[in-house]
Amino acid sequence: MPEFLDEDTSPSIDVNLERPIGKKAAKKRKRQESTSSDIIDLVLQISEKRDKKDAKKEEYKKEFICLTKERLELDKQKEVNEIMRIDFSTLSPMQQEYFRSLQLEILEKKRCTKQ
Repeated sequence: MPEFLDEDTSPSIDVNLERPIGKKAAKKRKRQESTSSDIIDLVLQISEKRDKKDAKKEEYKKEFICLTKERLELDKQKEVNEIMRIDFSTLSPMQQEYFRSLQLEILEKKRCTKQ
């Protein structure tokens, strides 16, 4: 008759009752993991591209604003030059007075900016 061992003296045996993963399940799990990591990589790439695009757009906007300001300044200077070159001999007295006052304003502004 076999001898029964006490539970205290029996060697500890680690029993794993789960079945191992089959080939098809392992392949399926691997595909899902690689697919999800590929999707994450794609999302990150798209996000980086969008950030770069937004930065370029912002840079172009700033450049456009600077060019627009320069153009406005040039147009203003062109107008000032035209006013300063007016020949008063062909104008009526009222027009002469108007353009003289404009010329005086221009000269005053120039004097103020030089100081």
